[in-house]
Amino acid sequence: MQLAKIFVIEHLSQDFTTPPTFSVGKNLLYLNYDYELETGGYAWTGLTFYEVIGYKKSYLPIVELRHISAYNSVCMEVTSPWLEEAKQTYRDHEPFEFNHYVIFFEDFGCYEVLAKDVKQGIHEF
Repeated sequence: MQLAKIFVIEHLSQDFTTPPTFSVGKNLLYLNYDYELETGGYAWTGLTFYEVIGYKKSYLPIVELRHISAYNSVCMEVTSPWLEEAKQTYRDHEPFEFNHYVIFFEDFGCYEVLAKDVKQGIHEF
């Protein structure tokens, strides 16, 4: 499995005070995390995923080299068995245009999402 970096996340996971969490919105999935402000306080932001068909979080007892490349970044899995499995069971009339996104946060694990797109920040439709 190979990862291609899409973009670097603005905030470092070493500054998080709580583990990142998934939350679901209308046709959206959010990966929420806190970050430290210049004043020393904390605020919340995250990533917004569009048209999601699957997501999961896993703790990694052993970190592989590929996860290091996904550290504090949004990456796309180039060859994804999970995405291929989803494609085989896809029954919508729209074309299958989903990607397998991978984010690794040190001390918090690996967050994976099957979605059409991802943007930095919390966005509403």
